[in-house]
Amino acid sequence: MGCARISLCLLIKSIIPGNLSKYSALTFAGFTAIWAVSGVLVTSFPCSLPNPWEFGAGKNCFELIKFVNYIGITNIVVEVLLVMIPLFVWNLPFFNRYSASYDFTWYYWRTVLCVQIAQNLSVITACLPYLHPFIISILSGETQPDNLVF
Repeated sequence: MGCARISLCLLIKSIIPGNLSKYSALTFAGFTAIWAVSGVLVTSFPCSLPNPWEFGAGKNCFELIKFVNYIGITNIVVEVLLVMIPLFVWNLPFFNRYSASYDFTWYYWRTVLCVQIAQNLSVITACLPYLHPFIISILSGETQPDNLVF
């Protein structure tokens, strides 16, 4: 998720003109990198050394609820701010009337859409026969969701 958000920040930086949007996109990319690295490190080493993966009584481990709240709140705030960056700039040079370049993506969108639909439907139809026993077991009550215990 962090890499996708950093990629979006770099796309915003390259598309939107002006220094304010470029610096804000780079700031959010840096914050997202720190956010992703901190999430990976906390998840990788939840307890104190020398045995960071042994949970139990008397161990110095992080609190799961606080960690989930940190990840969730920062995720929501950064997503909202990331959506607001392009809203500050309205004069995007997408439809330049002086441009004489030929945009083939505009003229072939129907073909590309049909190819994508055909590929997705072929994957779905290939998987349907194998999903039938699974769906029958869910409907009959043989398959039950496991209880999660923290």
